[in-house]
Amino acid sequence: MTDLDPLLALEAGLERRTSRTRALPLERHLHDPSPLLPPSSSLLTALWQAAPSLRPHITKATKTPTTGAGVSRFRDDPIGNLTFQTMSWIHSHQQFLRWDPVETIGLRQHLATTAQRLCMAPSLTALQASAPAVFNEHARFLRRLITRLAGPTPIEAPGAQYSPDLQLQLLGLDPSQLHGSLLDLGCGSHARLVRHLQRRGVDAWGLDRYADAPGCVVGDWLLNPILRRKRWRCVTSHQGFSLHFTHHHLQAQPDMAIRYAVAYRTILENLPTGGVFAYAPGLPFVESAIDRNHFRITHPTPGTIQVGGLQLPLATQVHAI
Repeated sequence: MTDLDPLLALEAGLERRTSRTRALPLERHLHDPSPLLPPSSSLLTALWQAAPSLRPHITKATKTPTTGAGVSRFRDDPIGNLTFQTMSWIHSHQQFLRWDPVETIGLRQHLATTAQRLCMAPSLTALQASAPAVFNEHARFLRRLITRLAGPTPIEAPGAQYSPDLQLQLLGLDPSQLHGSLLDLGCGSHARLVRHLQRRGVDAWGLDRYADAPGCVVGDWLLNPILRRKRWRCVTSHQGFSLHFTHHHLQAQPDMAIRYAVAYRTILENLPTGGVFAYAPGLPFVESAIDRNHFRITHPTPGTIQVGGLQLPLATQVHAI
């Protein structure tokens, strides 16, 4: 037995509770009573037993309002981990949402305050009496958060996981021909393509807001300075960067579309001669403006896909010449 055992039991209890409703569409969370079911007696017992171990983390969280992004272990930072899990859950239903840092900090502070209220109960009996109201208030907070981020009738737009072989085939890349460092944008939490290439001797790295794998960086592809490093001989993104760029272009969101255009230009400007930016789907509304004196464009996979009235190539490679 260790001092961490109560936290592990609490983590398991929270996982059992959230697993019942995690797959529900966001709109159901706004209108369905299921998420408001009272906490189970076993969860409250686990919370009561974990309270002494939890309190120092709560104090730290209330004094240090960081985002919690990238935290993967509940035992190390319960509040940061719950912040991370909540953001990941909402994004799993609507991948195009943009989180304002203020919202992220507010979520973390709310979770810390909620945990503090629960840990203040002087006895298990008192906790059992007060917890349902606290959990209900937390559910209302989540409903307000979802409404602010996604509107009163959220549209489901989940991301998807693809096999590394499928990604490489669509992007027209052969691992045996990949020399130098590679950066995969939007690699996903498990970084399947990155790990696949690493096992084949490629110096592969990943960038994702929920990256949790060796060789990956947690971050936003519009803000992270990793894009400006001149080390990347190959930059890839399968159903990631270009799909989000297209979404904001079609939604007539000029501020976001411009930010994507700047990031796109940054990637191209930092490619070495012979380097390639390979992505799917293609971006014809941007590629038409690329300077052909410095870049060569190819479409390795025949065919197009229609997205919002646009005919997009299935994939594009932009080569620095």
